[in-house]
Amino acid sequence: MGKGVAHGMRGEYDEARGSLSAAIALDPDLPAAYFERGRVYGSMGRLESAIRDFDEALRLRPNHAEAHNARGFALLGLNRFEEALQDFDAAIRLKPDFDDPYAHRAITHAALGNAAEAQADSDRAVELGIDADALAEEIDKVRQAR
Repeated sequence: MGKGVAHGMRGEYDEARGSLSAAIALDPDLPAAYFERGRVYGSMGRLESAIRDFDEALRLRPNHAEAHNARGFALLGLNRFEEALQDFDAAIRLKPDFDDPYAHRAITHAALGNAAEAQADSDRAVELGIDADALAEEIDKVRQAR
């Protein structure tokens, strides 16, 4: 599995997918392999495939905050906002100091026109370490697209 992660970090997505698929074939009960392959699929823009892998990672390990966050981000990319919010909420419940789901939930709320919720989540994300300017830029993009 380590090779797959390393390939993914270098942007070698086909190689990463192949290595992670091989790891899954050897041990189909390994949630980390599904999670990592889901991240690779997400980087490739294959969001439905990413969601399927995050679903499997969560079936095997329901308390995987990072998988909830990643699936939520993929759902956000497909404009499935309500489902995305559920995953970001779950990630925050499991890991309250995890900054990414607050940022992603802020973007989702902005997409839905929930300004107060977007601001509250943005503030919390920044408190936890998210770059304020980068997050504000993402939120502005979403608001302009509405």
